[in-house]
Amino acid sequence: MWGYKNATLLGTFLMCAGIFMSSFADSVTMMTVTFRFINGLGYSLISTIACTATLVYFTAQRGLATSISTTGLGIGIVIFPFIIAFLVEQYLLSGALLIVAGE
Repeated sequence: MWGYKNATLLGTFLMCAGIFMSSFADSVTMMTVTFRFINGLGYSLISTIACTATLVYFTAQRGLATSISTTGLGIGIVIFPFIIAFLVEQYLLSGALLIVAGE
Protein backbone atom coordinates (compact mmCIF):
# COMPACT_ATOMS: atom_id res chain seq x y z
CA MET A 1 0.00 0.00 0.00
CA TRP A 2 2.65 2.57 1.01
CA GLY A 3 5.24 2.36 -1.72
CA TYR A 4 7.71 5.05 -2.66
CA LYS A 5 5.26 6.72 -5.00
CA ASN A 6 2.42 7.03 -2.48
CA ALA A 7 4.69 8.19 0.34
CA THR A 8 6.28 10.81 -1.94
CA LEU A 9 2.85 12.04 -3.03
CA LEU A 10 1.76 12.29 0.60
CA GLY A 11 4.94 14.18 1.47
CA THR A 12 4.43 16.56 -1.44
CA PHE A 13 0.82 17.15 -0.45
CA LEU A 14 1.82 17.86 3.18
CA MET A 15 4.54 20.28 2.11
CA CYS A 16 2.25 22.20 -0.23
CA ALA A 17 -0.61 22.22 2.29
CA GLY A 18 1.68 23.40 5.09
CA ILE A 19 3.12 26.23 3.03
CA PHE A 20 -0.32 27.18 1.69
CA MET A 21 -1.82 27.32 5.19
CA SER A 22 1.19 29.34 6.37
CA SER A 23 0.27 32.12 3.97
CA PHE A 24 -2.93 32.67 5.99
CA ALA A 25 -1.30 32.43 9.42
CA ASP A 26 -2.09 35.39 11.67
CA SER A 27 0.04 34.38 14.67
CA VAL A 28 3.42 32.88 15.40
CA THR A 29 1.74 29.79 16.83
CA MET A 30 -0.23 29.17 13.64
CA MET A 31 2.88 29.75 11.53
CA THR A 32 4.78 27.27 13.71
CA VAL A 33 2.12 24.59 13.35
CA THR A 34 1.64 24.99 9.62
CA PHE A 35 5.14 25.71 8.37
CA ARG A 36 7.29 23.91 10.89
CA PHE A 37 5.27 20.80 11.66
CA ILE A 38 3.09 20.10 8.61
CA ASN A 39 5.68 21.21 6.07
CA GLY A 40 8.44 19.52 8.08
CA LEU A 41 6.59 16.22 8.15
CA GLY A 42 6.19 16.34 4.37
CA TYR A 43 9.85 17.20 3.88
CA SER A 44 10.96 14.37 6.14
CA LEU A 45 8.87 11.90 4.13
CA ILE A 46 10.33 13.09 0.84
CA SER A 47 13.95 13.20 2.01
CA THR A 48 13.72 9.75 3.61
CA ILE A 49 12.20 8.28 0.46
CA ALA A 50 14.89 9.91 -1.69
CA CYS A 51 17.65 8.22 0.30
CA THR A 52 15.88 4.88 0.70
CA ALA A 53 14.81 4.53 -2.93
CA THR A 54 18.32 5.36 -4.04
CA LEU A 55 19.72 2.52 -1.94
CA VAL A 56 17.15 0.05 -3.26
CA TYR A 57 17.40 0.82 -6.98
CA PHE A 58 21.15 1.42 -7.31
CA THR A 59 23.18 -1.63 -6.40
CA ALA A 60 26.48 -1.22 -8.24
CA GLN A 61 27.23 2.45 -7.49
CA ARG A 62 25.32 2.92 -4.22
CA GLY A 63 27.74 5.39 -2.71
CA LEU A 64 27.75 7.64 -5.76
CA ALA A 65 23.97 7.50 -6.17
CA THR A 66 23.36 8.28 -2.50
CA SER A 67 25.81 11.19 -2.55
CA ILE A 68 24.13 12.68 -5.62
CA SER A 69 20.71 12.27 -4.02
CA THR A 70 21.67 13.91 -0.75
CA THR A 71 23.63 16.63 -2.53
CA GLY A 72 20.47 17.58 -4.41
CA LEU A 73 18.58 17.89 -1.12
CA GLY A 74 21.37 20.01 0.35
CA ILE A 75 21.53 22.33 -2.64
CA GLY A 76 17.79 22.89 -2.36
CA ILE A 77 18.16 23.81 1.30
CA VAL A 78 20.88 26.34 0.45
CA ILE A 79 19.08 27.94 -2.53
CA PHE A 80 15.57 28.05 -1.06
CA PRO A 81 16.19 30.99 1.37
CA PHE A 82 17.43 33.19 -1.48
CA ILE A 83 14.35 32.40 -3.54
CA ILE A 84 12.08 33.15 -0.58
CA ALA A 85 13.90 36.43 0.13
CA PHE A 86 13.44 37.56 -3.47
CA LEU A 87 9.76 36.59 -3.48
CA VAL A 88 9.13 38.35 -0.14
CA GLU A 89 10.59 41.55 -1.57
CA GLN A 90 8.30 41.30 -4.59
CA TYR A 91 5.06 39.90 -3.12
CA LEU A 92 5.33 40.15 0.70
CA LEU A 93 5.37 37.03 2.88
CA SER A 94 1.85 35.74 2.21
CA GLY A 95 2.25 36.13 -1.56
CA ALA A 96 5.66 34.46 -1.51
CA LEU A 97 4.28 31.50 0.42
CA LEU A 98 1.39 31.14 -2.02
CA ILE A 99 3.82 31.10 -4.94
CA VAL A 100 6.05 28.50 -3.28
CA ALA A 101 3.01 26.36 -2.45
CA GLY A 102 2.14 26.30 -6.14
CA GLU A 103 -1.07 28.28 -5.97
